[in-house]
Amino acid sequence: MKKLLFIFLLLPFSAFSQQDFSKYYKDTIVYAPLPVDSAGAIVFRRVFDAPNTPKSELYARAKIWTAIAFRSAKNVIQLDDDQKTSLIIKGVQEGENNLWFTIQFTIKDNRFRVIISQFWIERLEGPNYLQVKYYPDKDYEDLYEYNVNVKSGNGDFNGRNGITKHHVTQNASRVQLVSDFANSELQEIQKAMQKSAIGDDF
Repeated sequence: MKKLLFIFLLLPFSAFSQQDFSKYYKDTIVYAPLPVDSAGAIVFRRVFDAPNTPKSELYARAKIWTAIAFRSAKNVIQLDDDQKTSLIIKGVQEGENNLWFTIQFTIKDNRFRVIISQFWIERLEGPNYLQVKYYPDKDYEDLYEYNVNVKSGNGDFNGRNGITKHHVTQNASRVQLVSDFANSELQEIQKAMQKSAIGDDF
């Protein structure tokens, strides 16, 4: 009888835990983890090998990729190093959300590094189509903070600073835009930089 009573006493706690657990999963925003630096800024950094390729050739490939990827290489190149070791590009991917970014090439013999960072998004909103800017670094930080507060059961978070689940869901879509763009660009850059013109049937 005592054992049976003990089980009945545990049931409310068990039901409460399951309810909280399901609520956590219902309210949590799922998003892919992104690389961030010590300041919390989103920074994609990748080093690639290009065996038997001098830096002058890799630099030329980077310039060719830039000219093809953008309408005008001259308009997007911010730094063009005389030593042919660095190239910094500031560009925009146009769309409903215009995504601005910076791409930095650092080039050595047989290898190169690509850093994609300094993201910000602009879009036209409201009846008057006002230009609004968003910063994915802050969006990403808010996503993390929102999920931490949901997990801890902090009910006040939804109303604090105007951050609601709806707002954070929009944050997640902008963060996903950055992730998709950066990973796609890294793949395209790797393909272009590691491809040699030798053997071209021109």
